Amino acid sequence: MTGDRLRLLFVLNSLSPYGAENFVLAHLRHADRNRYRVAVCGLGRADALAQPMRDAGAEVHLLGERHRFDPAALARLYSLCLDADVVQAHIGYATVVAEIVGRAARAPAVVCTEQTVRDDADLAPWLRHAMRLCFPLADEHVYISRAVRASFAAPDDAPVITNGIDAAAIGAAATAPLAGVREELGLGADEFAVAQVARLFERKGQRTAIEAMARLEAGVLFLIGAGPDEGALRAHAAALGVADRVRFLGARLDVHRVLGGMDAFVHPALVEGLGIAVLEAMAAGLPVVATQVDGLAEIVGIGHAWPVAPRDAAAVAAALREVRLGGPEVAARAERGRAMVLAEHDIRATVAAYERLYEGLVRRGLGRRRGWRRSSDGMRG
Repeated sequence: MTGDRLRLLFVLNSLSPYGAENFVLAHLRHADRNRYRVAVCGLGRADALAQPMRDAGAEVHLLGERHRFDPAALARLYSLCLDADVVQAHIGYATVVAEIVGRAARAPAVVCTEQTVRDDADLAPWLRHAMRLCFPLADEHVYISRAVRASFAAPDDAPVITNGIDAAAIGAAATAPLAGVREELGLGADEFAVAQVARLFERKGQRTAIEAMARLEAGVLFLIGAGPDEGALRAHAAALGVADRVRFLGARLDVHRVLGGMDAFVHPALVEGLGIAVLEAMAAGLPVVATQVDGLAEIVGIGHAWPVAPRDAAAVAAALREVRLGGPEVAARAERGRAMVLAEHDIRATVAAYERLYEGLVRRGLGRRRGWRRSSDGMRG
């Protein structure tokens, strides 16, 4: 413990502007600074969120790993863990590293947040195996949705803490003058604009979104994000004759403002632990078309959005067509989604839940820093 405040160290694969990383940024902005000193460790080289995290009051350490399990990077992380009361990791590889290094440094509490289902096929086989082996090393595992918890066969009392968002702030950003956003994007006043915010790779379902756009008579799809599938997605749009109606905006830090210029949001993901981008779109007041998979099914309920099946471009197109027609039900459903996010996914409640968890774990774990052996019944998972 540093002074009267707990030292909280977040460990992330990178500081790219995506779901879990943006959640950590929101967490930083709402952490109780009277009780916590906060630092963030990015294992990789991506640093887009480094300055926003510093602006939020966190120390930021970029380890710039040359390869997985880079000894120099792990040595630096070990030094950081020696000064931490809580080591909090998000995302597969970062959880493995935090479990091993945090335990070696005798951190009083090591907490891993499980962001996706246990046997997510997008994780390399070696990483899934390492996650299983290291799983017992954490003091606690937090699950971002009931579906993720069920996939781990965790007990019913294992903590589920949603990746909360600052819905009010997002709503305010999305209500900035829309004409300016649409003009920047080259949109006409009556042109139907649809957005998807996600890394560009298969599990996020951009191919389905592009195929749905090809079925619509008009409209523009904006893909916000970067990733390895960009070339293939551009080729797919060209093959379907909609290259001029599918626009790639890359990774952006002003996503909430851009959402304010959209008419709808689409997220036909194949796998999704929760879906922060969907929560943010709802907070921005947009009608949402999304798949009912994993944790996403818990927020795309009847009456909140337009639920569709994975890989069903016809259903996505039909839902977008309905949204484009507008009317009282479209506005009412979007408003119900916004109200649900405000009530159930507020970042302040999320941070408070984490802080209660941290303080209980640290009280039980401080003996480890003094060299005591932790009792076996203190280990979850």
